[in-house]
Amino acid sequence: MRLSRKRYTKRILGLLAILAVVTIALAFPALLIHDHMETLIIERLGIEARNVAISIAHLIEQDMEPYRKLVDSMGYGDPQFDEAYYLHTNALLREIKQEIDADFIYTEAVVSDSEIAYILDAEDMASEGFSAFGEREGITENELIAHTQRMSLFTEVVDYPVWGKLITGFAPIVDTADGTVVGLVGVDFALEKVGDMLRNISIVIALSFVTLIILISLVMYILILLRIESQKTDYLSGLHSKKFHEFRLKDAIDDALSTKRPLSLMMIDIDRFKAINDTYGHQVGDRALKSIADVLKLNTRVVDICSRYGGDEFVVILPETNLKDAVVAGQRIVDKVQQISQDFDGLAAGELTVSIGIAQWSLDETPESLMEKADKALYQSKETGRNKLTVYREAKQSG
Repeated sequence: MRLSRKRYTKRILGLLAILAVVTIALAFPALLIHDHMETLIIERLGIEARNVAISIAHLIEQDMEPYRKLVDSMGYGDPQFDEAYYLHTNALLREIKQEIDADFIYTEAVVSDSEIAYILDAEDMASEGFSAFGEREGITENELIAHTQRMSLFTEVVDYPVWGKLITGFAPIVDTADGTVVGLVGVDFALEKVGDMLRNISIVIALSFVTLIILISLVMYILILLRIESQKTDYLSGLHSKKFHEFRLKDAIDDALSTKRPLSLMMIDIDRFKAINDTYGHQVGDRALKSIADVLKLNTRVVDICSRYGGDEFVVILPETNLKDAVVAGQRIVDKVQQISQDFDGLAAGELTVSIGIAQWSLDETPESLMEKADKALYQSKETGRNKLTVYREAKQSG
């Protein structure tokens, strides 16, 4: 249980590390996209402001005479000032303003190279933002360009002392009768709208990037796990690899030290394996390795760790197992291998056997010393007849 919890903790920490790396890697592109989206939104609002200004200019140009009289008048009280037209057109601009959610819509006449005079205004006449007829203000470079070059355009964000930060579209109002520019239509969007739109887009971007980060992290994590799994498994026998055995043996000893429960180790070697390869060929030798690996899988517990340690050598870690139980398990393996050797196609009856060495871990013993003890017991099995098992004893007596 402790080992499983430890591996679980390592995997969680590994996944968190991958998430951190992927998040850092994607943070810069996310910021670039955010900045790019801000630029696109400003441009989009500018284009919309310009297009609305063009539409309003065309609308006024279709009935130019009353508007021109309005521009040429001196304002309220002047006989040329058509109050009904003024109020009606202001109301129409107010409807357009509400429809497109603009901040200001107005028309203006350029009275000099330095000033404009407001003509129409979509604001409520009682509001502070309303510009009365004839009210003057300094001209900007963009207004001057739009007027002198008869050009429809939109500005970048401009910070006006009175009106705040605005994105404006301008369109010239042209009298088609004589081709003169009578004035300009202005449509303003406040920079706050960019923030509002950007917040909504930012939520979508954030959710998309979080999803992307999770997916990439999971894919990377799975690929890493698959890579680790491939390194853990011996390709021929299907058992664990030598590297994985060394890693798990250390964990098993740590666990035995913590729980004070027994731990045994079994080393297994195929008898006269070189002779089998030399006599029958490596294909038969490989089949023999796979068959013995299958015997180990079928005759050990789920918690036991079976590994291929070398060419014809196997090792089994037996957690929570004393010598007595380890001997029972080892003898079962010796007997099962001998049984399959009777019917093993390609070999003489009884030619496929194994020798086993068993050792039990003692307090404060290292993985290396435990392996050495099991290896010495295996050597005793080889020296005393093969096809048997030997238990390591301090007196080195055969078991």
